[in-house]
Amino acid sequence: MLEEEVARRLERHLHEQLQHLLVERSSDFAAEVERRVEVERAEIERQRAEEAERKARQEVEAALRREVSVYDKFPICGGGQKKET
Repeated sequence: MLEEEVARRLERHLHEQLQHLLVERSSDFAAEVERRVEVERAEIERQRAEEAERKARQEVEAALRREVSVYDKFPICGGGQKKET
């Protein structure tokens, strides 16, 4: 009888310890997930900003090419050469 009571108490104690560890680890796990999500979000925002800068640069370059192309087609406008002032 005594052995059964000791076994039950030990089992109850181990169960309580396990519950405590699970709660503690759950908080740690949630914090780690949140940290990783924030790191990933920051990386995505950085990539989007880089992509927007690249597209803006390409649009400016394309506009400059179109402008130079217009001057090349109409030599009377300067033929793509800048006038000295």
